[in-house]
Amino acid sequence: MRYKKAELDGMRTVRLSMVPGWTWSARQAELKSLLSALRTVIRLEGHSRLPGYSKENSLPVGRWVEYVRSRHRKGILPNEIIEAVEAVKGWGWRRQQ
Repeated sequence: MRYKKAELDGMRTVRLSMVPGWTWSARQAELKSLLSALRTVIRLEGHSRLPGYSKENSLPVGRWVEYVRSRHRKGILPNEIIEAVEAVKGWGWRRQQ
């Protein structure tokens, strides 16, 4: 919280940024992990037709894919996520693809 309010001193900010695995945004870190899991599953399966129960490294990638597709159909998926999944080789918006 102090980081967002620019209350952390510069040296502390630099030291925290150097910690392996450190992130300033849990949401960004989660998206990065899910995209990595999606790439792995598509590489292994050869397609993006994942059942809802699909998991990769304990991440619920199948359920996340269902969520992403559903939000996209409704027109309420953030552009950041649209661009990220469209950059994944083998991704398809329809489950049949």
